[in-house]
Amino acid sequence: MNFISLFFGVVAVCVTVCDGVIFKYDNVELKNMVLKYRSVFMFSMEDSPDVNSRNPSSYISFDLTFKRFALSPEEMEDNILEVRIIQADQGKKKSVSAIAESSFCCNEETAHESNVCRAPNALVLGGISEPKEELIVVDFANDGYEDDEGYVFVEKRFTYQVEQKDLYLLMFSYCQPNDATVSITGSVSWRNPYGFLPGELYGFLPFYLHLSLVYLGCALVWGYLCAKYWKDLLVLQNCITLVIVLGMIEVNLRYFDFHSLNETGIRNHGLLMASVLFAVAKKCVSRLLVLVVSMGFGVVKPHLGEEGKRVLLLGAVYVVVATLHHLVDSLTDQVSSARFFFLLPVAIVDTIFYFWIFHSLKSTIQQLEARGQDIKLNLYLRFQRLLVLSIVVSVLWAIYYVMENFMEYDSLEWESVYFMESFWDCLYLAILIVIMFLWRPNQNSQRYAYTAVKTWDQDDDVEEYGNGLEDSVGDFELKNNTANGRKVSDSLLNDEAPEAKNE
Repeated sequence: MNFISLFFGVVAVCVTVCDGVIFKYDNVELKNMVLKYRSVFMFSMEDSPDVNSRNPSSYISFDLTFKRFALSPEEMEDNILEVRIIQADQGKKKSVSAIAESSFCCNEETAHESNVCRAPNALVLGGISEPKEELIVVDFANDGYEDDEGYVFVEKRFTYQVEQKDLYLLMFSYCQPNDATVSITGSVSWRNPYGFLPGELYGFLPFYLHLSLVYLGCALVWGYLCAKYWKDLLVLQNCITLVIVLGMIEVNLRYFDFHSLNETGIRNHGLLMASVLFAVAKKCVSRLLVLVVSMGFGVVKPHLGEEGKRVLLLGAVYVVVATLHHLVDSLTDQVSSARFFFLLPVAIVDTIFYFWIFHSLKSTIQQLEARGQDIKLNLYLRFQRLLVLSIVVSVLWAIYYVMENFMEYDSLEWESVYFMESFWDCLYLAILIVIMFLWRPNQNSQRYAYTAVKTWDQDDDVEEYGNGLEDSVGDFELKNNTANGRKVSDSLLNDEAPEAKNE
């Protein structure tokens, strides 16, 4: 048997979360010997995590019109299009793409020469021996009507009640010997008991709700400390405030994005774009903040000089590549190759950030050790341990994530798929909370600020970094505790001053 003659193209229509789960078809072409399909994870009424009291039902429904050129009565006979709603039986871990790619159109030659198929001009499902399916036949000869332009139309409305949680496929196949194309117009709705949100995405709804409450709590605590010690605030602490605000706005936008999708079945593009932009802004500011802290800005340096321009340039590059990645990630299927293609430049820029951060952090720690600034040194050592731990956790999780994605996405435990994505939000928040603790505002915040060093063998104030004493943050007085031109220790002025003893 010639399997090449049995092959036909498989066009996988991506389940794009951006379009929601009310799919619109506007003269979508279905060519002869071609299969189109969509898939959505569905809950039944019995096993749903939540139920919408206003409309407690779980179903797949469509209202479609099929159109093609009219043929002679002989050619139109048995000219049918098949619509199938199939339960993929995820208990046996079958892949949707594997089912689609192993399915084929049975022709007359194959039906006579082999036992692979018996009904010519019909679809043979691959990978499923006893499929749980509902077959709807679109019969152009008997069910259609012809217009003045020579087109035949068939209208079909159907509702399928979901009785078991599983992955469901809607498949269109047109297995005819003549070279023809069918146009499809209308809509298909996939509704779970709690709303229109696909089953694999439902976990994001309570997750972002709880995450927004955690951010709100962090904002209230941090805001109280900033208000109490506003006279002693550092520039870095103001940057942390910005990161908290951006994070709080982002998770709220994400929650309302999923909530809107659940209520309407169609993605709100405004909410989607806003959440993407705030997510990128939060991540960019966070990376820049960690970098400038590692470089010792405000602690051993009053300003960054030329390095500051390179920092801003790297931040601008990150904004571009991260925005593209987030948009593609939101607009394409989980298994889309485009997603991993746009992830590559983000990974490269992140790698540059990490190397620059640890190189700068090492240099800053060496400077603090040389100057004997023990309080600042202890702070930076704790900060270094935090970054190392976060890198280790990130690498381990990334390896696990990649290994899972080498499997077919449809074969994963789909009810917990959201956790694979939400882990990064949890890790980010945990790191932010630790940073908030390390740099929390208090009456001694200025002990971490940059201060100048004065030498008594010179007439002017000399700073170790930068120009001008006015760039120094802090209200410490340089006291003449030495004689005969001996240099006053910076450690004495900052770390061991009586007012800085209180941790």
